[in-house]
Amino acid sequence: LGEMAERVPPPRNTPDAHSYGAALSACERGGQPDEALRLLERMRSEGLRPGLVHYHAVMRACATPAHWPIAASMLQDARDEGIEPDTVALNAALAACERGGQSDEALLLLSEMEASPSAPPDRISYNTAIAACSRCGEWRTALRLLGERAER
Repeated sequence: LGEMAERVPPPRNTPDAHSYGAALSACERGGQPDEALRLLERMRSEGLRPGLVHYHAVMRACATPAHWPIAASMLQDARDEGIEPDTVALNAALAACERGGQSDEALLLLSEMEASPSAPPDRISYNTAIAACSRCGEWRTALRLLGERAER
C-alpha cells in the first residue's frame, strides 16, 4: 500500500478546463465581460487550451454595446486556435453586434453563416440580424431578411 501511495500523484488544486467553463458561464450570466476576458487569458497562461464552449461564454459575456468588437474578434481567435466556430458562436457574435448597434457587421456574419455548411443560420440568427437592422433604423433590410426567413 505504501508503494502504491508513492506512485499516486498528489491532487491537483489548480482549475481545469471545466472549472474555467463554469466560471466563464458565471461571468456571462453576471454580465462581467472584463472578468470573462481575464479568465480566458488566465486559462491560456496556465497552459489550458480554450474550447468552443469557453469562447461561447466569453462572447455572450461581451455582447454589450461597449464590448461587441471583442466578441466579434473572438471568432478569429477561435479559428487561430484551430477551432471552427459553430452556429452558437456565430449567434453570440451576432447578438453582440446587435447590442452594439452594428447592423453591417451583423449582416456580414449572417452572410458568412449562409455560405457555411458547418455553421448555417437558424431562427435565432435571422431574428438577431433583423433586430440589429431594427436597432439601426434599417427597416427595409429588416423586412428583406424577414422575407428571406419565410422562404427557407
